[in-house]
Amino acid sequence: MQLAGVGLARERASIYNNDDIPLRGDGMTSAYNIALTEAGIQMNDIGYRISDLIGEKYWFKQTALANLRLSRGPRDFIDLWSPGEFLGNIGAAAVPAMIAMARTAACKGYGYGKSVLVEASNDAGACGAAVLTSRVS
Repeated sequence: MQLAGVGLARERASIYNNDDIPLRGDGMTSAYNIALTEAGIQMNDIGYRISDLIGEKYWFKQTALANLRLSRGPRDFIDLWSPGEFLGNIGAAAVPAMIAMARTAACKGYGYGKSVLVEASNDAGACGAAVLTSRVS
């Protein structure tokens, strides 16, 4: 695996924002866009995504909005994986777990496509995204 792009941003409409700002996914969309631009690809080039989702609808909306806002035209289904589905809420350990999931998928040949987008965020509105590419051709 190779790190092709990283994006960091802040969501003004964080889950506990005191101003009751509606969630539009601006922070995660920006993080995605920065990572994709740095990697030199578009959202439609991503094979699958791995997220630190833990089952709360706020986080699913955030990732869904970012995906929808950057996808262009028709495309195949983009699978969404989450270590929280099997491990529960593991906090900061989610990022290394997601990178390990992507690497294992690339090494064993069950990751879809050559690029994976890994994302994480927190209650305070910090959003991060990374594009990892497989060296396997």
